Amino acid sequence: MDLLRRPGQLVHDVHRVAWAATTSHAAESGLETMTLPPREVFLEVTATCNIKCPMCPVTTGLDRQRGTMSWELFEKVLGDVAGRVPQMSLFLAGEPLLHKRIFDMIAAASRRGIYTRIHTNALLLTEDKIGRIFDSGLDELSFSFDGPTRERYERVRVGGDYDKCVAIIRRVMEVKRARQANRPLTKIQIVYFQGEDPAEHRRQMTAIFADNLPDELSVVPAHSWAGEYQDFVRYSENVGNPAKLSVCHMPWDRMSITWDGNVVGCCNDFLAKYVIGNVRETPVLEVWNAPAYRRLRRVVHSKDYDQLALCKGCDVPWSGDRPSSGRRVVDAALYAGTVAWRTVRGTTAPRPDPNAVDAG
Repeated sequence: MDLLRRPGQLVHDVHRVAWAATTSHAAESGLETMTLPPREVFLEVTATCNIKCPMCPVTTGLDRQRGTMSWELFEKVLGDVAGRVPQMSLFLAGEPLLHKRIFDMIAAASRRGIYTRIHTNALLLTEDKIGRIFDSGLDELSFSFDGPTRERYERVRVGGDYDKCVAIIRRVMEVKRARQANRPLTKIQIVYFQGEDPAEHRRQMTAIFADNLPDELSVVPAHSWAGEYQDFVRYSENVGNPAKLSVCHMPWDRMSITWDGNVVGCCNDFLAKYVIGNVRETPVLEVWNAPAYRRLRRVVHSKDYDQLALCKGCDVPWSGDRPSSGRRVVDAALYAGTVAWRTVRGTTAPRPDPNAVDAG
């Protein structure tokens, strides 16, 4: 895609890379109390879905109560994070288009200067809703397609409609071209499994959409959903090799909030194995440095993942991804600069309550 046509997206991408460096410094240094707020908040607007994918905990194991986030709770969270958290993803477990006010939520967050994105199976989009996507100010629209053949789509997207999904994605791209719109950035994501060829998936996907190509095509490996699906473990060649065990950066990078206000330990924690607090009564950024969050960071930095039901069995720590010494120097400098800049602006995270009790 021509980056000159979307300078705002380019600025966001640069900011995201810089923020990732600060997260890397915080994680690799083992900071338990965060001066910086999370880079991203995942907001579960609903815990229900309209299809039943066999590799998703929403289908196979979500035993917590399901529901839909109230507008009042959404406004409360938005007020807590606006001006501090740069990105909001309006999904976690569940299909975001099932929420009747999803476009109002996107518009409200966009007006507050937050980069917004949703990840959807697309099937609930109508002509009216496609128009509302563009009118809402949505920054990023990701389609969970998981084709590219009809047979594979119907096997993975149980209850979906292959022809309808393809037609809707094509229509979104037609509308984007007709409006000459820079936003939202559009993506199609396909998950591949062991033994499949990601390059062939990409080739087939490109052929399917041809003149209706999105801005990005993403072919990603299936993952274990925090250890729930051992058949989908990535980096299996690294598992058991201490030299390949890395520090997972998620506790320093993002916060995930369920529809009823619970903060869970990871955006893969669909089953709410590690509940840190609830934002209905407590300000979001106070939870960010709550005792349970600080304990999570402490244990993850020590790589003692067996202490945490959330992390035990997860494949992410076995990526073997460790920053070089040169990268560490750059990350530390960007972290210091970001903290100084945000301190001047008054947009750092609040210090933790010294009297708070660790319930974790």
